Amino acid sequence: MGLENFGLSSFLQKNDDAAWANKMVLLLAQLLSTVFGTASSSDDVANVSAAITEWDRTKPTSFYPVRSVPRDITPGRYFPELWMLATFHVVGLQYYHIAQIVLAVAESKEPRRKYESLQQHRMIERNVRHHLFRVLGLAKSNPKAENVWFTASHCLDAWGGVLRKAADQHAALELLHDIEQRIGWNSARVVQRLKMQWQDDSDDDA
Repeated sequence: MGLENFGLSSFLQKNDDAAWANKMVLLLAQLLSTVFGTASSSDDVANVSAAITEWDRTKPTSFYPVRSVPRDITPGRYFPELWMLATFHVVGLQYYHIAQIVLAVAESKEPRRKYESLQQHRMIERNVRHHLFRVLGLAKSNPKAENVWFTASHCLDAWGGVLRKAADQHAALELLHDIEQRIGWNSARVVQRLKMQWQDDSDDDA
């Protein structure tokens, strides 16, 4: 797909909030194309990463939640509460956090020592979990933005295996059930794959 054709599109040249969200969508597409492209280099990834960081640094104040409650403040809250003004604010932030997950994996380097490798793997998992929780929290906190629920489901399918705690796993399954009830998106296959991943992990710990 020729992503270079989108850079000068009128819907990206505006300075309104919808354009800012679209810019983040394009940046994630560029990141995925760069990370999984056959002719890309570490410099290419670094350039896209810098553009994503700049987007986050300069984003309008309207992209900050009007209400933000960390996941561990209230008992029984497994995802952060992040109320946003409009759907495109949710989309922009979701795609930003997805980009951070991709970068966490793409920018990792294999250490020479085995223990350092295990340590790095744990750090990457913690980073992925943090941003995954933000993606899920944004969906759960903004139920009227139904399209972001699809994104939450896809992200759980891709990275839900990093959820190690039983309470987090249960909350993820409840969210998938809510998604299916709300928008009719069949979650059976995602649930099955997640349960298999989590079972494999528990078998390893036995």
